[in-house]
Amino acid sequence: METEGVETPVVAVEEPIIKPLDLPTAVQRLLKSAIYAGKLYRGLREAAKLMDRGEASLVILAEDCDEPSYVKLVEALCKQRQVPLLHIEEKKDLGEWSGLCQFDKEGNARNVVGCSCVGIKEVGTDAEAYQFISDHMRKAAQ
Repeated sequence: METEGVETPVVAVEEPIIKPLDLPTAVQRLLKSAIYAGKLYRGLREAAKLMDRGEASLVILAEDCDEPSYVKLVEALCKQRQVPLLHIEEKKDLGEWSGLCQFDKEGNARNVVGCSCVGIKEVGTDAEAYQFISDHMRKAAQ
């Protein structure tokens, strides 16, 4: 049986919209990847030990850190060991992104603990986010 004159409807398939990366999103993705890989070190003590061993690939420091001596120590260690240092505005955001919180049923962060410094030993699986952050830091240095 032929179906002449009958048009078959064409269904348009929507392609997923890929948002361009911005710095907070890239940092979130990078930290999540490092958490899953077990290569994220939270807090000044752990990050300083990581840098002393020469194993840090990136250090993230919160700009609203309460203790100026912490900031000086982290910046000096990064400079001495030639580790890239990225500044984030708020330590509450850094604490949430590094997993120092609890999540409710809706997925909202609760009881967020601020974190002034984190060190990343290895990037993990999200190389795109690391590349974006590296390019951002390179442009900021120029």
